[in-house]
Amino acid sequence: MPEIKILDVFRGYELIGQLFNETPLKFIYSDSCLKQGGEAISPKIDLSKAEHSGPPVEAYFENLLPEAGIRELLKMKYHVSSIFGLLNAIGGDTASNLTLLPHGELPKASQYRDVTWAEIEESIRNPNERINAHQANEGVRISLAGAQKKLTILIKPDGSPAQPMDSSPSTHILKPDIMGLEGVWSSAINETFVMKLANSLGIGVAEVEYQPIVSACLIKRYDRIVEDDGAIRKLHQLDLCQLEGKPSTIKYESDGGPSLARCRQLLISNGVTAADLKRLLQWVFFNLFVGNNDSHAKNLSIYFVPDEGAKLTPFYDLLSTCIFW
Repeated sequence: MPEIKILDVFRGYELIGQLFNETPLKFIYSDSCLKQGGEAISPKIDLSKAEHSGPPVEAYFENLLPEAGIRELLKMKYHVSSIFGLLNAIGGDTASNLTLLPHGELPKASQYRDVTWAEIEESIRNPNERINAHQANEGVRISLAGAQKKLTILIKPDGSPAQPMDSSPSTHILKPDIMGLEGVWSSAINETFVMKLANSLGIGVAEVEYQPIVSACLIKRYDRIVEDDGAIRKLHQLDLCQLEGKPSTIKYESDGGPSLARCRQLLISNGVTAADLKRLLQWVFFNLFVGNNDSHAKNLSIYFVPDEGAKLTPFYDLLSTCIFW
């Protein structure tokens, strides 16, 4: 197969720019995006000029990828090691509202395949199961940030699941129990309980349910809106590592990532309200009270809601880690 050197970056069906496989990575906004006064993909990659490269571009696009062990598995699966190579393989349904496709390809109409919870459970236990094989054959391209294995699915109005094909948008994220990490057990029901506890306190979190067949936490995506006609609209989202221009490897303050004070500054500079700054403090104290020792800058995000502006997103990845270690 020919080497892919350019990824076209779409917002919906609109080409807004191109990512070039160079060192460092280079991103160029499309003429139409610049002329129409479109929305920048990040404050550090603004519309004041067309061409951007270096750390801000590297950090933004690197933060769209899974982290740690999951990324290493993807490198082996797709025989790539670079940010660009991984995005070429899985940069379809990313967090936020972008789709990355090999140069010349166009976004396709959304397609889904009906599956059962039992089939999903089997695909998690058995990597060779037919759902995974079907994904590989159909070129499913899904990228979710984080260090834990996750699946993206569509939940239909009757509550049954469907598998997004190619780069089709999902409505939910399924997080099975963390496996293979010594001392960690029943993480999915842990996260479901802690998230529901936070919701009962009015802190503002993503909607979750426990899926018993899969033993997984089912999370409704807050960066997706299902329209009356069933179409799924994506919202623009950035985590605080992207806003700060830091890679996911520097998400902890102890490693040089954004401190709590810096997180507050980032939120203020991007226009969030005082009510959201209050929620930030509630998030800090809630994590302390429940023993969540894995709070960091990638677990804080802002999104841009039509007619409302920048808002601190509903919180996610809340669980009690102190019971494990």
